[in-house]
Amino acid sequence: MSATIHHMNFANLFIGDDDPTESQFLVLKNVKLPDLEEKTKAHEGAGAAMEIDLGMGVINPLMVSFGLEGVSTAALRRFMPATPRRIFYTIRGNVQDIQTHEEYEVKAVLEGRMTKAAMGDFKKSDGIAGEYELKEIVKYKLFVKGEEELSFDYFLGPAGVKRQGQLVFSAAARNLGLA
Repeated sequence: MSATIHHMNFANLFIGDDDPTESQFLVLKNVKLPDLEEKTKAHEGAGAAMEIDLGMGVINPLMVSFGLEGVSTAALRRFMPATPRRIFYTIRGNVQDIQTHEEYEVKAVLEGRMTKAAMGDFKKSDGIAGEYELKEIVKYKLFVKGEEELSFDYFLGPAGVKRQGQLVFSAAARNLGLA
């Protein structure tokens, strides 16, 4: 197989479920999906010649950030609302394989809470743009070409971490009586 480039050329953000009235595609400036990183612990055995970082089987907290052009009341309403604090956000992207011209969808669905709404500086020539952060992400699913690539559900413990539909921590979930 030849090398190619998978280029995301369009993106959209839905504040709330995948409802067309909550689409932000005209004002979305940027979006950053969560970094996926496992917690590690330094370990140095008393007779070891070196230290290693042991994977602890725990994912670091997820965070999503995005920027919107202008003043977005749809986004501002989600910062510190009376209830519910966590809602679903859907991020969709169009990716093109540069070699084959195939286009496909990348979609992320998450349940989280907006913890930052920074309006930014106004400049006459640039206008204003807001930067937002979502934390307290308790559910996250990533789909590529319609297939679930990975899934995290905080409330299911080890049974809530899946890669391509398979439990990552199946033995731990079984041993804890969760699967």
